[in-house]
Amino acid sequence: MATIEAALSPDYAVGAPHVLTVPMGSDWPEANQAIATTARVLLAGDDTFDKRIAVFPIAPVSACLALGYHLTSRPHVRLFQHHRDEQTWAWPRRALPSDDIRITGVDGEVRDADAVTFAFYFSAAVTDEALVEAGAPLDCRIKIGVEAPSTTWLQHPEQLTCAVAATRRAFEAAMRLYPRALRWHLFYAGPAPLAIAIGQQINPTMYPAVQLYEYRHKEVPRYRPSIVLSSPDGGEDDSSDIPPIRSQPPHENQYDEDDQDYADDSDSAVTESVAVAAEAATEAAEEENDEDDDKNESHRHGVISIDWT
Repeated sequence: MATIEAALSPDYAVGAPHVLTVPMGSDWPEANQAIATTARVLLAGDDTFDKRIAVFPIAPVSACLALGYHLTSRPHVRLFQHHRDEQTWAWPRRALPSDDIRITGVDGEVRDADAVTFAFYFSAAVTDEALVEAGAPLDCRIKIGVEAPSTTWLQHPEQLTCAVAATRRAFEAAMRLYPRALRWHLFYAGPAPLAIAIGQQINPTMYPAVQLYEYRHKEVPRYRPSIVLSSPDGGEDDSSDIPPIRSQPPHENQYDEDDQDYADDSDSAVTESVAVAAEAATEAAEEENDEDDDKNESHRHGVISIDWT
């Protein structure tokens, strides 16, 4: 909890945090339902746009993307990265790195396609070979990432802002170039907080169903389908037909065996601080003094974070 308080300062958490955990071995539709339920509780009550939520994630790719999707882009959400070497959630006091994000596949003429592939590469490459194994269409592909993907890429919260802007541009381009697409396939290698921010950009009423994937370096195919994000009237989530998949951290280099150690190392510092304050978050929004929004003062936040066991 101490590292959360330091990261949030001068803002502060309201109430004791509660952990939202994605159990290893649970099936993805069940995990998605639990995440959706938590998000509904957090957003219940007054105007969603007045909600303040702080998120401290260490969880699988699909869980982070789903959490962002269910939170939507309406509330005030502060995202934090766990800095492993320093064992802290506080952002380093560093200058904003240059904007090195690039997008490809967003130009050209309108095409008739049933599916579109999105490849996000910030901490590791998303290779053509792995995409082919997963059956993803390469001829209708949009790539968003950096020239030299690295597990240390995310060092400043404004990098999330730049990546989100690039994501919106990519999604809008997909709607323009592939207006008849029925499904988007989203492959992600990057930090956990950015996965949540990207999930927030998926508009359930405007975009097709989005198929998420989990990565397993030693398996074939390396990418396995997990959760389908879609609006209630856009068809049922057919990910229930997918065999249960074990969870693993999403936000570090997927090709580094040390990723397994990331969760193992984090249990004491992170399990106490990685928490979902469902009731507390609701109270924070309900008790928010309207005058605080008009002043440059600290704010109360409901703390929601997600981890895996």
